Amino acid sequence: QETWNLLDLFETEELFEVALAELSEISAALEATYKGNITDAESAANVIESYEKLYEKVVPVSTYANLSHSVDQTNTEAQMRAAKVGQAMSKINAQTSFITSELLALDEEVLQEVSTLKPQYTKYVSDLLKEKQYQLHPEVEKVLAAFGNAFNAPYALYNTAKLVDLQFPDFEVDGVKYPQSYNKFEGDWELENNTEVRREAYRTFYEKLKDYQHTTAKIYDTHVKNEKIEADLRGYNDVFEFLLTRQDVTKDLHDRQIDLIMSELAPHMRKYAKLIQKAHGLEKMTFADLKISIDPSYEPTVSIEESRKYMIDALGVMGEDYTEMLNRSFDERWTDFAQNVGKSTGAFCSSPYGYHPYVLINWTSRMNEVFVLAHELGHAGHFYLAHKNQNLFNARPSTYFI
Repeated sequence: QETWNLLDLFETEELFEVALAELSEISAALEATYKGNITDAESAANVIESYEKLYEKVVPVSTYANLSHSVDQTNTEAQMRAAKVGQAMSKINAQTSFITSELLALDEEVLQEVSTLKPQYTKYVSDLLKEKQYQLHPEVEKVLAAFGNAFNAPYALYNTAKLVDLQFPDFEVDGVKYPQSYNKFEGDWELENNTEVRREAYRTFYEKLKDYQHTTAKIYDTHVKNEKIEADLRGYNDVFEFLLTRQDVTKDLHDRQIDLIMSELAPHMRKYAKLIQKAHGLEKMTFADLKISIDPSYEPTVSIEESRKYMIDALGVMGEDYTEMLNRSFDERWTDFAQNVGKSTGAFCSSPYGYHPYVLINWTSRMNEVFVLAHELGHAGHFYLAHKNQNLFNARPSTYFI
């Protein structure tokens, strides 16, 4: 009951395998039909429609593999499944890379005509035109797409080191032993009111991370180099422009936000830190103390079912349809609450198009988790409605907006 129900994506592993094999067939047929034949607005509209249908079938396959892997990255079967889908997606992306190349080879007037023929693809065309000046030769684009799985390797390696290889020893305070893990530290010990337990947890957690600092830094360095190489190849001024262009955000906005946080928010946060110190009677305020509750007397233990009542009471103001969505999330097991070895840290909401959202959370029964769950179900509500009212290409805005 504390795990999510992935059967809503595929009822059996056999059906998943069939769907995965079907993707390769559809992708190959799409390439055979349209490659070299996108010559006017009508053929352009047709290939976009076919591409949309392909990706509607990609969504449940990739979601099923990614979600089953995210709850236990030590699971060999989940590792193999995710690797198989990653490899298949690299091949599909390489096969279909011609679509963008050939569409952008058309005159802009022809692409604008696509928006007239199929108004639902106006955003797709608009996004496409933004890429025009950064588009490389079709064969180069195909090669880059084929390497997609390899380019994503740094993040996969980071998660393997963090969630599979890295093992924390228990720590001890006043003769009592406490279990330590990424999820226990982030979900429990950082918020622990007992100062000795909290600070010892902090010390032992970061002491262990330090053993992996050079490997982690090299993995991140590889990721940054990948971004830098692609940004240079495509003719962006820098990596910031490369990353922000796809987010519909200018560097000025990005810089303004950081400057505002550092100049306007920082004094209030320093004052808040002092307030925590005073409320808890701490002789010295440290980094390990920043996330504890301002009111240590109000830290109820909340069951999963009790959290539902908090959600409904607080968010009922959003309306009956929102309340129905919240209840469905509990009744139909949209959320994976359980803590287990190898599970992704923190929380996220995955919103596969054509299906209900899924939420990953590491439930600690602390009030903090109620807020985290409300936050993730906010994302769920957003995409639950967006997917009902938009096509695949229109439903997902910039991550900055999200």
